[in-house]
Amino acid sequence: MKQDGPRSHCWECRRRTLVCDFNFPECGRCTRSGITCPGYGVKPVRLRWLAPGQVKARNRKRRVDDKETAEVQAASPVAIDIPRGVGTDVHVFMRAADYYNTRIYPNLLPMLELDPNGAIYPITSTIFQRGLASPDHRRLALVCMSLNHQINQCKMALESHNLCTELLHYRGIMIRSLRDDLKAQEKCTSDLVITGMLILLLLDAQQRTPADWRCHLEGAYKALVLRGGLSTLTESTGVGPLLRSCIFIAVLGDTTSHASNLPASYIHYQQVESMIQGCGHNYLALHKFPPELFAQLVTIGHLRFRATNPHEEPRGTDNILQEAHNVLQNIQCFSPGQWAELKPRSTADWAFIGRVYQAATIIYCISSLQSLSVLPSTSSLQNSCLMQSELLQSLLEEGLLVPKLRWFLLWPLVILGTQATSGDYTVRRIFVQNKLSEMSRFMGVSSPLAAKDVLERFWASGKAGWDDCFDKQYVFTSQIALNVGSPK
Repeated sequence: MKQDGPRSHCWECRRRTLVCDFNFPECGRCTRSGITCPGYGVKPVRLRWLAPGQVKARNRKRRVDDKETAEVQAASPVAIDIPRGVGTDVHVFMRAADYYNTRIYPNLLPMLELDPNGAIYPITSTIFQRGLASPDHRRLALVCMSLNHQINQCKMALESHNLCTELLHYRGIMIRSLRDDLKAQEKCTSDLVITGMLILLLLDAQQRTPADWRCHLEGAYKALVLRGGLSTLTESTGVGPLLRSCIFIAVLGDTTSHASNLPASYIHYQQVESMIQGCGHNYLALHKFPPELFAQLVTIGHLRFRATNPHEEPRGTDNILQEAHNVLQNIQCFSPGQWAELKPRSTADWAFIGRVYQAATIIYCISSLQSLSVLPSTSSLQNSCLMQSELLQSLLEEGLLVPKLRWFLLWPLVILGTQATSGDYTVRRIFVQNKLSEMSRFMGVSSPLAAKDVLERFWASGKAGWDDCFDKQYVFTSQIALNVGSPK
């Protein structure tokens, strides 16, 4: 509907210097681009990065009607000191920070209802200033992440193509900057370089057609060995949080990879127990994955690796079948309610998450180990897998409607998709397809679409084995926020 009275472009079209079509209450150009139209009335408050001297401090109080808007406004700096020698176009970094604070950060806020997390925060002037003083590969991570988010929010083919071109350009600069630091002996094992490799892993894992993301992890492992080993840095304030997050993603990647592509499973198997013990229940706070179940994922990956590499079988572990049954029993004995009681708030939500991950982990355990004949294809196991699939679908139908839970349900949704091979599961396939597409737009990452591609090929193949679905290395992650500096 066209608005009455004199024509005036909506505020978003004005900002982007585009021609508005004057539809009311939301212009069509914003709607087609997947952008929330700010309308035609009072100019919306936006985060603006200004050079020194362009604005004077004011003490006027503003009325704030929305909690999220208040938190974003609180992040606004009044001045930025630009260091000499900054290699990247500063304005590109400014736009990325502005996009993060106004488009991405508000969408992450519902997660704080479950648990206040130090990894979710706006980019303040202090963090921005620290980013300006960082190497290009650290600063451009934010640029690439914001571009990737815009691509997945965009509905116009031409604009999406231009954004993809820009993303590849800055990713290339990021890689060259990282390569230069790796060549410098005094920098190659520094915190900045190690985190740079891990951030590149996260960026590549978010793509619809991901590159060989594991090579970044292997490179980081080699640098970590020179620093004293993996366990010595998991508690490091500079590297630890990002390293633990990448190990989490690598373990999830093992679950959705062919059994012949698990060369790093022994590293995870050796390290994860000590990391969980050292960090307690805070180890997986960002991902909301119950640590007891996560430890079983690592063990299952190790069993799959051993089943395809019998020469790697350690002494005294010749009964792999018994080990597999023990793992399944451990998963089944996990109590979501008891786990949720350890949380300071939202106990019901935590118990719900626990039930979702328990059902998905049981399905993964049975299906992946049956694919390698580690577990037998008995009727009891088949019925257990069927019951857990029905439960998981019911839980996901409920949980995917709740923003604060949706961020943590990508992996369980992919697991459900593996149980939709039969023609009797047309409704389930449609449900998984639609929800993966919605998650990609909601999260602003491409990995749900990559999962959709993999599952659709699997369904069309007529095969049913776990390793028939995941024919190579895949990782499906919803992690999007990449740190450019500490919030402190």
